[in-house]
Amino acid sequence: MTAYRVDIIESERGWGQKVDDRKYFTGPDALKKAEDFVIEHNRESMPPARVAPDIYWRAERPILVPDEEAEAAVNSVARAKAVADAAEFQEYLRLKAKFGNREA
Repeated sequence: MTAYRVDIIESERGWGQKVDDRKYFTGPDALKKAEDFVIEHNRESMPPARVAPDIYWRAERPILVPDEEAEAAVNSVARAKAVADAAEFQEYLRLKAKFGNREA
């Protein structure tokens, strides 16, 4: 599996920098999708200014990642989605039990 990782760096005056998030891109056009994400993210989060803002985020250049890291990231996202879907379904069941099948 070809995959690229883009690190989102948070920079805050007086606190320094840290990796705030990581985005993974897979598939045959993974590099193109990653590069497009970087351009779009940086355009939206860093408007032109004479002085750097107190806090901002920027996307780093895409990095080709080993298959193991890409698979772990994809599996982690799938697990998180499954947990969110299960929680949403449980909430639906709770509301259905409370209100029945009433029309809105």
